[in-house]
Amino acid sequence: MKTDLLSITDDEIMDGLSKPDIAIVANLDTDVVPLRYYKHHLWRLDPAVLTKRVTEITSEQYGKLPSPPLNRDYWTLADQQIAEIAMQAAETLVQAKAIQYYLTLQTFAKALAIDMQNIPLYFNFIPKEEMIDGDSMSSFLKVLLELHTPEGRIAYRKITGLKNPWILTKSCPQCGQGDKRILCSKLMGDGKTITVHCKPQEFFFRNEQGNGVTRTGCDHRFSFQVPTSPEALHEFFQQENFSLHFATRELTTILKDSCYTPVGLMATDLGVVTATDGHLHKDAQQVKGYGDHLEMLTSALGLQHFVIGEKIAGSIAARLKRQRVLLPAPVLLFGYRQRTALCDPEVTTAVNKGAVLPVFDTSALKAVERGWSISEMFQRAVRLHAFSLEELYSLKGKSLASLEQSLQQHPPTGNSASCK
Repeated sequence: MKTDLLSITDDEIMDGLSKPDIAIVANLDTDVVPLRYYKHHLWRLDPAVLTKRVTEITSEQYGKLPSPPLNRDYWTLADQQIAEIAMQAAETLVQAKAIQYYLTLQTFAKALAIDMQNIPLYFNFIPKEEMIDGDSMSSFLKVLLELHTPEGRIAYRKITGLKNPWILTKSCPQCGQGDKRILCSKLMGDGKTITVHCKPQEFFFRNEQGNGVTRTGCDHRFSFQVPTSPEALHEFFQQENFSLHFATRELTTILKDSCYTPVGLMATDLGVVTATDGHLHKDAQQVKGYGDHLEMLTSALGLQHFVIGEKIAGSIAARLKRQRVLLPAPVLLFGYRQRTALCDPEVTTAVNKGAVLPVFDTSALKAVERGWSISEMFQRAVRLHAFSLEELYSLKGKSLASLEQSLQQHPPTGNSASCK
């Protein structure tokens, strides 16, 4: 594939950008809270919803407060104007975000003389909307139920490397908290009971530059039972403000009865660098909590690999293969082998050992405003590497072959340790 890509001419690239043959699906994560990256100010949100999941926020809760002073380090007036148009046209915050992305892309397309109407661009809201719009007998629901068996729970722990694995949780019923860091969720050894603690200690929400606020949970503890049938699970998804572990929800990408099964996942900065010997290493100066999280993506692709190999959820995986619903291989992961070149030299952040680096999370329209050409931005962005699962596990200091051998053994049962 790399040889073919390098042989493409500039005219062929422009023709492909102008009228793509393959649809582009943009996943919008609705399972995060607005405060997560501390870049929520354009939406003029009611403070009461700042730690609710984006999927829960409607037009009654955004665009009502006066506009705060524009953070010129991060945004431009054009960003603010686009956000206002998006809020006026949308009924929910996730719809507003989709409109924002579309209008921003339209700015770039116009500069390249591309008509956005010729680009088959779709937005996929995950995970709640995907689950609700799906059928109650979808294969994903069946796989999800099998992951909750005692054997599935132990295998899940091995694959993800999580000491206290959780697969499914929901918001705090007392304070509405939705952030997955504040909610300590734990799947018990019976594979049916999930206990949740809305932790009272402080958690810091920040942008890359380091600006942010702290929030705490309400110290409420609660538990609930995982539904035991696909129909009951689908009803649970419709009624509850739930959250799925990242690795679990990405299983939809290898199931043909989900809304999309992409050829590849286009990630960006995975927090890795290439050493002089050509080997990949974790970037010691990666800003914590930023970039496309290496651990999360490794767990997601690992889980896909082992479901396909029938090492976890084996009986349902075998049945889905016979029905030709399960793809034969995990999704391809494309990302950078070095720190991204799309950075903002005007805004810096302090990282490990006193180093100061430019941030990557400011507005793309700011780069244009500062004189970057669209062509230059594309050149900085398109330098992708296809990561193998062996490479990803080696970056964690683990061996894929050893993990496969471990999963051949019958997993033990028992309760997980309590959350700290």
